[in-house]
Parts: sequence; structure tokens; C-alpha cells
Amino acid sequence: MQESHQVSIRAVDPPRDAVALRTIQMTDEQLRADYSSTPEHTLEQMRLYPEFGSKGFVVSVGTKPLDPRILREGTIVGFFILEPHPDDASRCVFKGLVIDQSFQSMGVGTRVLEILPALVAEEFPGARHLHLAVHPDNHAAIRIYTRRGFKPTGVHVPVSGREEKDLDYVLDLSD
Repeated sequence: MQESHQVSIRAVDPPRDAVALRTIQMTDEQLRADYSSTPEHTLEQMRLYPEFGSKGFVVSVGTKPLDPRILREGTIVGFFILEPHPDDASRCVFKGLVIDQSFQSMGVGTRVLEILPALVAEEFPGARHLHLAVHPDNHAAIRIYTRRGFKPTGVHVPVSGREEKDLDYVLDLSD
């Protein structure tokens, strides 16, 4: 795996980023799984439910390529959202991380998780804990989250339209 130090994150601009977000390719496994959502679908959910206070972000790579497939600065290769926890301002929720399949296993997701605490501090200054829910079968995601300091809380999070529950993980941001 190559590590990247040229990953950047910025707020999504739906009109400007719409085409690039539609080109993010998910693996067949992600598309079949009931725990993955396309960036396009996630943006639509944000539009339909503004009361959740979700903020979308694009992940792009810079001028020093991770790989020859990256042709220009600012190539959008991923997407995620952050939103305030509905019951507790000291908690923020990280959702919907998608990295284009061509850029997986190249350190992009790891770099996003490294940048994330500073981004949360900027966007949600009162947040002391960052939560995420992950499907129990998503072993690759669980591995990367635990390597970056997320710890299981033991809570099982209900997911709409699914009998099986996700696992809640938390990162303490006050360290």
C-alpha cells in the first residue's frame, strides 16, 4: 500500500461536484451490500432532510500522484458526511465514507481518518467524540477504523429497513 500525503478534504459543492461524484466507482461488493450508499444517494438524503444538519465533504488527491491513474490536481476520489448527534452536542457522527475502487488500498482512507479530528474540531467545535456505525460484516472498514483509534462501544445501532444492526465505534477527540 502506498501512503499519500496529498489527500485533501473540502466541503461538497453539489452543482460543481455532481459529475465527479457520479463517477466514483464502488466495488461490486459495496454495491451489493446493504451497508453502502452512493455519494449521489447520500447527497439526495441531505437535501431531503436538512434538519439533520449533515455536512458533505469530498476527498481529493493532489499534484503528487499516488498512482498514474490520477491525472490532475484535485481529482475527487471519495465522499463522506459529518453530522451532529441528534441528542448530544458533544458527539458528531461520521457517515458514508466511499473511496473510488481505483484508489482503495492506497492510503486515501487512512489519510482521511488522520485529517478527520481536525476537520470535526473546525466544523463542530463542541464535539468531543466522533461516532460511526459499521456493518458487522464490513471487516475491512472495522480494521481501518480500529487502527486509527476508534473503539467499539458495545452498542448496536438500528438501521432503517434492515433487521441486523450496525456496530457503534467512537473516537475520543479530547485526547
